[in-house]
Amino acid sequence: EIVGKTAEEVLTGGSPKEAVSRAANKNVLDFCQNCRELTYDLVSETTVVQPLAKADGGFATMMSLLGMCEIRRRPYVLVVQAKLCDGLMARITAAAREEQMELCREAFLRVRRQLGGKSFFNSNSSHLGSDGSESGLSAPESEDGKRLRAGRLRTKREHFAARGHRRESLLLTPAHGRLPAFSFYSERLQDHCLLSNSGATATRREMDELPTGCLVFSARPVPSTPRGLSFSIRIDSVVEKFEGLPLMGFTRRRPADQPDLFPVVSTCLGMSALIGRGSKGHAPG
Repeated sequence: EIVGKTAEEVLTGGSPKEAVSRAANKNVLDFCQNCRELTYDLVSETTVVQPLAKADGGFATMMSLLGMCEIRRRPYVLVVQAKLCDGLMARITAAAREEQMELCREAFLRVRRQLGGKSFFNSNSSHLGSDGSESGLSAPESEDGKRLRAGRLRTKREHFAARGHRRESLLLTPAHGRLPAFSFYSERLQDHCLLSNSGATATRREMDELPTGCLVFSARPVPSTPRGLSFSIRIDSVVEKFEGLPLMGFTRRRPADQPDLFPVVSTCLGMSALIGRGSKGHAPG
């Protein structure tokens, strides 16, 4: 039913043009285009709220979460939809939207794991066993339902190699000696974030359209030196449309895969000291 249709037609089902968000359509198109780029190792999930024309002639307001799922060297966009309410242009509270967003994300991650398309950097290896095996890869079952012993589970590297994963940088570990000492936390990203260079480079999607949506944390604490805490960055490219960026600093918050990881306004990040926006300092409590 979706072959030959545009992303807008799939997500809205032919809803009236005046009820469809053009900004959301641009976000979806940009997301899909970046999923095809080999330059980026990770593309964060994004969500849009759009009307959907139902088969009975009515309309519903839907939330759609889009995420990249790569299988056998081919990128796919996996879409999870949730009904927010009936009707066009319905008003949704921020709390209700946040709740549905988390439910959609949980469903997306669950389906991606089942498809074998889980992809992330090894900055957090708590999901792996001591031998590097992945809990989602299990031994086969016999006809009577009993688990068979298959010697050992395939390691994560062997699993992705068998499936033909094209982004080899995702399979590296610090033991390979090719990962940089620094990388960004990747278990949860803001919805306009792109990671490349083995997680050491962050890029904002729709960079000419939006100045937000790409707040990132380092995956590990900043190492202490005799001179104190310090870090350096390299800026590879800039856009001239926005001023006062990038915004940088230190935080005592440990990044974790939780809904409250990112503040609504970056300068309101708790337990942090930031500088930017015209050399202004920000130190919320």
